[in-house]
Amino acid sequence: MSKHSDRKEPADKPAPIPPMSKIEADRQREVGAQVRAAVRKVLTKGGSVSATQLAKWGPDGTEFFFRVLRKGIAKQMSKTSAPAPPVTPTKPVKASGANAKTKRVPKRADESKAGPAALPVSTDRDWTDQQRNRWSTRTRAVMHGLIVAVMLFVGAAVFTRLWGALAPLILQ
Repeated sequence: MSKHSDRKEPADKPAPIPPMSKIEADRQREVGAQVRAAVRKVLTKGGSVSATQLAKWGPDGTEFFFRVLRKGIAKQMSKTSAPAPPVTPTKPVKASGANAKTKRVPKRADESKAGPAALPVSTDRDWTDQQRNRWSTRTRAVMHGLIVAVMLFVGAAVFTRLWGALAPLILQ
């Protein structure tokens, strides 16, 4: 016979179950690793994250994903925007006559910028909130079909109503 028949059956004693806090800590660690990998993929390869993946991570994982994505984008933006070379002040031009009051004041590099740089991707809204109110493909197809049917019905009603006046014109 087999060597396994000498061992105890696995059902003889209960399986050890770790405490819930350890299970939750493992889940958070795994979600964190998956989120960081997804952010790396999005930032390097320009990929995207599917809705099923966001749903799998749950609301706290989705929030963590967007927070890490924002930080990654900000870090990339800070790397790409090289500091501007220092502006050398121009010598003021001595004005003569009527222009005695006007002098050129050199602009600083900070003043020439329009304002704080905005992130290229808007992550302020929660992606799942945007997806909640979308219709399925089948529902959209049915609604488009109903709209076309109503328009055809109205056209047919107008045509039959005007048929008495149109028939003599057509027969001529």
